[in-house]
Amino acid sequence: MGNLDGRVCLVTGAGGGIGRSISLKLASQGANLVLTDINEEQLNDTVQQCCELGVSASGYRIDLTDSTALEYVVEQTKSQFQKIDVLANVAGIMETRSFLEIKADEWNRMFAINVTTTFQLIQLVAKEMIEQGNGGSIINLSSTAGRLHRPMAAHYAASKAAVISLTRSAAVALAPSNIRVNALCPGIIDTPMIQQVRESRSELLDISQDDIQKHWERIIPMGRLASPDEVADLAAFLASDAARYITGEAIGINGGTDAS
Repeated sequence: MGNLDGRVCLVTGAGGGIGRSISLKLASQGANLVLTDINEEQLNDTVQQCCELGVSASGYRIDLTDSTALEYVVEQTKSQFQKIDVLANVAGIMETRSFLEIKADEWNRMFAINVTTTFQLIQLVAKEMIEQGNGGSIINLSSTAGRLHRPMAAHYAASKAAVISLTRSAAVALAPSNIRVNALCPGIIDTPMIQQVRESRSELLDISQDDIQKHWERIIPMGRLASPDEVADLAAFLASDAARYITGEAIGINGGTDAS
């Protein structure tokens, strides 16, 4: 079927946007899937679409800030498939807030969801991969924001910078066990989350959503937003043996934004 035949992949944030696209891409390559999301309806839709591609897929509605829930979904993955080959930490949040208006609880929530859950799942899954003895691939969703200034979302940018640092540390720590750890750093991706950002910035800055869209397109050298599928293509590559010597990298998918 594809490059991931028989692999078992655990994907968080699979209910929509980038998470759904990654799940479907992995399924199209033959991977069996365990998927999580906070939105049960959207999660079930992704599970159904993956099953229609001829693989086994199951979904768990969980709150990723609940450590017990994280342990449970890892245990269920092992129970169902007896192994975990790939972890894709995709779940996350973003919000627009001027720098001086960010509250401590907003900062803490951003880091709890975007960083702490990523760290905890890396630990849990890496322990299973080490016990299995066959290595594995861990893919973390960071952002171009983690490498650039974001004065309208400093807490988000800081959390994504932390994901890059965490990725590099985990990659070195786990390399002797042949576990690869890499980060995806998308730019502006055409997802429901970005639509919410467009709406909130329009209100905050008192400019039209159309003007925000045009500004985004101007600052991207390739002149357009990326699709979630373009992020998913890179995730599938990193999950496969074709990327067997790639670890500790934070790879941009941003149409040249970093270079400009």
